[in-house]
Amino acid sequence: MKLKTIAITAALALPNFFTQAETINIVSASDWGGSHSSYPASKAIDGSTAWSSRWAASGSPVHLQLDFDGIKRVTEVAVAWGVGDSRVYEFEIWARAASSGSWTKVYDDYSSGTTTGLEVYDITDIDARQVRVKTFGNSSGSSWTNITEVEAYSNSGNNNPGDPPSDNFNLSKWKLTLPVSKDGYYGSGGSSAAEVLPGNCNDGNSVTSLDAGFEDSSYFYTASDGTMAFVTPLNGGASTPSSSYVRSELRELYDWSPCKDDGAANWSPSGTHKLSATLRVADYYSGDPQTVVGQIHAKDSSKALLKLQWDGPNKDIRAIVNENPSSGNPFSLDFGLIPGTNEWSYVITQDDAKLTIAVTYNGQTVTKSVTFGSGNMSSDWNNHVYYFKAGNYAQASKDSGGRFEVRFSDLNVTHSN
Repeated sequence: MKLKTIAITAALALPNFFTQAETINIVSASDWGGSHSSYPASKAIDGSTAWSSRWAASGSPVHLQLDFDGIKRVTEVAVAWGVGDSRVYEFEIWARAASSGSWTKVYDDYSSGTTTGLEVYDITDIDARQVRVKTFGNSSGSSWTNITEVEAYSNSGNNNPGDPPSDNFNLSKWKLTLPVSKDGYYGSGGSSAAEVLPGNCNDGNSVTSLDAGFEDSSYFYTASDGTMAFVTPLNGGASTPSSSYVRSELRELYDWSPCKDDGAANWSPSGTHKLSATLRVADYYSGDPQTVVGQIHAKDSSKALLKLQWDGPNKDIRAIVNENPSSGNPFSLDFGLIPGTNEWSYVITQDDAKLTIAVTYNGQTVTKSVTFGSGNMSSDWNNHVYYFKAGNYAQASKDSGGRFEVRFSDLNVTHSN
């Protein structure tokens, strides 16, 4: 094992803020490697850091895999290394949102070599169903990896109800569409739906920037449970072009320069692009209970590539996918999960020409995917650029007199080449 020649500073003792973090429930552990029959992977999640209660595996690399009861927002991983006060381990941490598919590396470094207790690693925040600790040996020259305990943490549940949404969520790369006209909201600007931009780019309108504390108790605010609430009243309001419905919804501003044309803030289908969220529908219009909570739109098509839709308290979550960017030809992907007004999660991933949607509720994840140019999906989708949307896009008549409210406890976007 080749050791670093610089001081190791990444591994820390358990910091005070973890007294307020949520410990993620690890339901099972397994391994890829030569596990010792007396020290299986389950020993690493039994609550004990005793040497006699360890996972031991021989080889390089070996993998300790952790499974959660659904998709969780993972922000830190803690590892207690066997003989960790005298051995330095080289390792990586990987994660993925489903029980199959590609893994994403979220951390790599060396252990401190100074403690047998839990060392906390501040990983790249990620929505994950599974996490792996991948090790490459240790400074003693032994081929064995010994881990006495692993824990995972999330800070996503610590949103402050007293703060505006931008204090609890990163809104610097989103704009907000409101279910009211610019004339009605700003006093001028026309009959199209009002928007609130980040970066102090609201064209002289006397509203706070979206990323600097904007709230409106009628449409967009932090609820008493710390969630980001999107409210869409069906009392007339104003819609956007190519739509007859109203919304309180975020539109992603990818690679956007503040106060420049947001129509150019889009990403190409090459690479990996991911939108993940945890939410619940807190209120709905019972006469037509349908709202879209996540989307992928193509800039130069009136047809959305994907709409992820909640269809009422007694119906499955479904994704509506258009086969063709010109003619549409929509079809549904049904997930067989019925969260009602309870909290659930989704991960929407565009990976080159493959679109994947994973929906999680009550510990069960169902994944569906389509590929451009395969089956009924047109290869023309490869020729477009895209952006994500998330929020509350009600699919009921804007004049019905009803109301929809959707609350997000987590919302995250990642892009990689």
